[in-house]
Amino acid sequence: MAHLKAQNALLPLYRKEVRKVLLEYLQGMRAMKKDYTFQEVMETQKDLKDTDGFDWLESTDLAIEKRKLLLNRLFVKQPIPQDED
Repeated sequence: MAHLKAQNALLPLYRKEVRKVLLEYLQGMRAMKKDYTFQEVMETQKDLKDTDGFDWLESTDLAIEKRKLLLNRLFVKQPIPQDED
């Protein structure tokens, strides 16, 4: 009984936090949709789904694998400066 009362008391906080997290997620998705790399992966995914009959999950997984080189460019090795003593 006390557990339910505590849970109910926290509902406004939970609801506020869900709205905040959802807004951040949607802002990230909006930015990602404008990204060239994301667009290329999704175009490949659509082609696989439409032409090869894969479902959404299969075509997305395969598109990510096919665009591996493009995705790898997002993270490049940083040069390590030489220590000058």
